[in-house]
Amino acid sequence: MRKRFRIISAGLFSIALIALIWWIFSGPPEPVYKGQPLSVWLNLLLSDNAEGAEEIRAMGTNSIPYLLRLLQERESTPKKMFYELAAKQSLFHFKKEEMVLHDYELHNMQAVQAFGALGPMASNAVPQLIKIYARNKNESVLVNVSTCLALIGPSASPAIPALLSRASSTNQNAQTVRLFAITALGAIHSKPEVVVPTLTTILTDPDVQMRVESANALARFGAKAQTAVPLLIKNLDLHPSINTPFFTALQQIDPDAAAKWQQTNSVNSASTPKP
Repeated sequence: MRKRFRIISAGLFSIALIALIWWIFSGPPEPVYKGQPLSVWLNLLLSDNAEGAEEIRAMGTNSIPYLLRLLQERESTPKKMFYELAAKQSLFHFKKEEMVLHDYELHNMQAVQAFGALGPMASNAVPQLIKIYARNKNESVLVNVSTCLALIGPSASPAIPALLSRASSTNQNAQTVRLFAITALGAIHSKPEVVVPTLTTILTDPDVQMRVESANALARFGAKAQTAVPLLIKNLDLHPSINTPFFTALQQIDPDAAAKWQQTNSVNSASTPKP
């Protein structure tokens, strides 16, 4: 009976191993530059090595399919199955370090940094990034994708509708996703006619952090965010201890209104008796 169990266990282990190998090699091939695979340059980039960034830029759009895969990488079902069976079977012996094939969080981080190195050069990845952003519910993936869109900049403007949807969400469990969507909208700073009204509405959000990030994003639009001035001034009056981002945004959008508020505020402060 035990022998039969071992045979079945070994068979299942073999199936899981084949599935894992298929999963690893079924994706886009890793591009090579100067005789080194992309992963070598990604490791250099993660170590703040300028050479890594230069080499990734030299590889250009050839790296994008592989980076998109790294960006979405999570703990896979084949991997989990492999680990579970490897721990139970007795025909083969595995050390713990041999079973850790790679760190998906590290790969996510490498992909984000690579998109940062590519910047606008990665604009052709925007349609695929939008698809990933629209169909995914994982917070980490959504944050990473919105960060990539922010790093691409104005060329990522087709993603604005998807980002607006996340930024204006009322889901209290998605606050981090909202925050990064707002940041991305500011970094892209395009289509003010649709973005500025949403960001202006967020200036009334119950969460102060959302209002602060909205002010930072609105500042990127300059004079095109003129309609946000009254609410920026309101936030300045409501939050005197954290008014720097609101005042900075007001200066970028309407310097005259900022100077007038500062003058009035200084007069009021001077006329208030000191304790």
